[in-house]
Amino acid sequence: MIDVYKYYRFIEDNDVQLLYKGPVNQQVLSSIMNVAEEKLKILKEVAPLKKRVFYVLVEMIQNSYLHMDKEINLGLSEDEDFTILCVLAKTGNSYKIIAGNYIRSENEGFLKEKLNLLSGLDEKALNLKYHETLTDKGYTEKGGAGLGLIDIYRKSKRKVFYRFSKVNKQFSFFSLQVNIEK
Repeated sequence: MIDVYKYYRFIEDNDVQLLYKGPVNQQVLSSIMNVAEEKLKILKEVAPLKKRVFYVLVEMIQNSYLHMDKEINLGLSEDEDFTILCVLAKTGNSYKIIAGNYIRSENEGFLKEKLNLLSGLDEKALNLKYHETLTDKGYTEKGGAGLGLIDIYRKSKRKVFYRFSKVNKQFSFFSLQVNIEK
């Protein structure tokens, strides 16, 4: 079960600009992106920061959408029946972006391995990994080339945190938090 209290405390302790918890499709994704873009305009941040925050947010929610497990809604209790979580918050001199989705527990190991590998790379190595992946032209079964996570690490200056919360034997809730400093 997801620690709902933790998320409510987060909302109370931060200037939450956007919060979405629910089912997702292309139309919902477009709406989330439009709201985020409008919120960033209102906040009157400098253009490069706005672009970075918006880019990372879009990449994270697209990853959540592409990699969610569509079977998860079967057999969950009412308070857990949602597909993705997306939060954009302004905290002092930084922005926090959180995105999460349900995944099959059997995929945790692979994802942890990839995230830990990226966490261990410095800026130069991340750029090299990005260009290697870009020129590799290999696509995953979900249609991506694997650039999304690499680019999230690059744009956030490696301020990325993740968590897996066990839901049941089959599923976990995966959340990714990115901090982007001014």
